[in-house]
Amino acid sequence: MKSIALLVGDVTKIGGTERAVTNLANLLVRHYKVHIISVYKNENNNVYFELNSQVFLKNLDFPIPKNSLNKYAGYLSLIVKLRKINRLKHFNIIISTGHAFSLILPFVVLFSKSKSVAAEHISRSSLPIISKLMQLMLYRLLDAVVVLSPSAKRNYNFCNRVYVIPNSLPFFTKDKAALINKTILTVGRISHEKGYDRLIEVLSMIKLKMNGWEMKIFGNGVLESQLKDLINENNLSEFISINNPVVNIQSEYIKASIYLMTSRFEAFPMVLLEAMSCGLPVIAYDCPDGPREIIQDGVNGFLIENGNVSRMAEKLLLLISDDELRKKMGENAIKSVEAYQADQISRKWTVLVNNLIKNSNSQKN
Repeated sequence: MKSIALLVGDVTKIGGTERAVTNLANLLVRHYKVHIISVYKNENNNVYFELNSQVFLKNLDFPIPKNSLNKYAGYLSLIVKLRKINRLKHFNIIISTGHAFSLILPFVVLFSKSKSVAAEHISRSSLPIISKLMQLMLYRLLDAVVVLSPSAKRNYNFCNRVYVIPNSLPFFTKDKAALINKTILTVGRISHEKGYDRLIEVLSMIKLKMNGWEMKIFGNGVLESQLKDLINENNLSEFISINNPVVNIQSEYIKASIYLMTSRFEAFPMVLLEAMSCGLPVIAYDCPDGPREIIQDGVNGFLIENGNVSRMAEKLLLLISDDELRKKMGENAIKSVEAYQADQISRKWTVLVNNLIKNSNSQKN
């Protein structure tokens, strides 16, 4: 059986990339022998998201670098370690799911028969300039680059082979939100790029008109204490609650009536797909790169000019006050995510993987 390795920073983390990696492993293991190689050491050795028991998991337990010197020395050690693993396992394809690892991937597969693939899960516009410059030099050496949307593909036009394969839905529940509970939902780690401070700006504008509605945040992260301070400073503690991540997040989608996203950057936000699959109308800023690929403005939700707080507040109030509009948009949301079901995404990956392996075999002959 052909073998594939998925390279990720820390698969035990609770985030969109980690969820995408476990989903992809679960799809690919139907057809290939799949390994997940998790690089960084973490006290929690349990994978948060559901992972097929047939997937092999290897933790390298590399220390998280504390400075640039540690980082570059760590990358050199990682190349040596991965080359050793590849000599033992003879992977047909290694798929990196982070740009830092994708940059070293050409050196990992050098002089081997393995094919190299970078799977990009964050917006290129959010990367440091040094990373962008290194991509210009090194991504041409990769056998393929996989991005999540057509707009993201345009950012990688300097690469030889770029393919668009969105993330798949991790679930597709028959239960749908009734859209009668006065609950607005958002899900994701509490960090700068997720823009929770911008969420506070929106709710501050309309808190006197919310008429019993509440905002539930499911997530944690480095800026959690700052976010709590911001909530208190704006007298929003009765409107906003911060909740720990939960495995069964679909139950929270079903209990909500609106999904709100105020991110600064998003490659292809799975949370939007998840919310829409449960029948929630969604509102998001038109940030680079993903929301515009998912939201049809005025059809299954509202796409707001990035950073336009007053417009975001206006559309949120509209959905709060209009039961029929919520219902109509929720129905459209369900229809619009059918293309992201697991079987369809699995088919795209299988075609790409088989073509890469076929090309590798033809080169040997």
